[in-house]
Amino acid sequence: MREAVASVASQARPPEELIVVAADPDEREAVRALLDGIDFAGRAEVVASDRCLLGGGARNLGWRSATGDVVLFLDDDDYWAADKVGDHVAAHDSGQSDVVYSGVWYVFPGARDARPYNATPVAADMVRGLTLDGLCPPTTSCVSIRRAALEAVGGFDETLPSYQDWELWYRLALAGSKFASLPQPLTYFVQHEGGRVSMNIEGRSRAAGLVLAKHGSSPDLVAFFGKERRQMLERVIVFSAQRGEWTCLDTFRRALSDKIFSPLEWRPYWIAAKVAGNLALASVRRNP
Repeated sequence: MREAVASVASQARPPEELIVVAADPDEREAVRALLDGIDFAGRAEVVASDRCLLGGGARNLGWRSATGDVVLFLDDDDYWAADKVGDHVAAHDSGQSDVVYSGVWYVFPGARDARPYNATPVAADMVRGLTLDGLCPPTTSCVSIRRAALEAVGGFDETLPSYQDWELWYRLALAGSKFASLPQPLTYFVQHEGGRVSMNIEGRSRAAGLVLAKHGSSPDLVAFFGKERRQMLERVIVFSAQRGEWTCLDTFRRALSDKIFSPLEWRPYWIAAKVAGNLALASVRRNP
């Protein structure tokens, strides 16, 4: 969290306020102590609920506690490039955009260099872009939104265990919000091993069902979540193999048995090759 807060304080155009959410109220004082050690000229405040919050609830508490016209989000394990705030605010002002997203640097544990990813251009039809075309900002930390747009749609859906960010972008698109993209990477998106919301098969599946129940099971949404499920399982299987976890083979077998991957496509054969190679490398690392 310290690196995240420090990256906000060191912006070329510092924000007027910094709201840090203690998702666990028992950690409020520890978070406040961390914030006291950061040199920030604007308003700085730590806020907390009377209960533990998930991602959607924490982000809602954060933006509702802020007063600015433009809200920028940052997860505690990510951090920003120095021009992030200035570039985003300029994009909002120049195009009167409601939502702005920029590219990211993927930061992998143990890797020497971060991997750049330029933001995808805005689609002519953002509803279609978010479903059929696979357009989605990779992290909330690379997105900024006008307060009026957030208020119009009610912010993040706190009932969702996953997909809270995508579902908000979808509702903003349905409401006619104007999107803009900045291609350059301005956020360092840290990729952690272990439990992550986006890699939790059960949580993602339950959230997909809730989104479909909320918005209707249109063919486009059903196709989107089917593709999402395949991509998520692929990541889970390959990343598990990278860690040398042989349970990835059982996950892969179940996915083939459930016909999530079709033997008529090239994808399962690519996954099999990646799994074999990663398990072999993991074995070598354990037994040099």
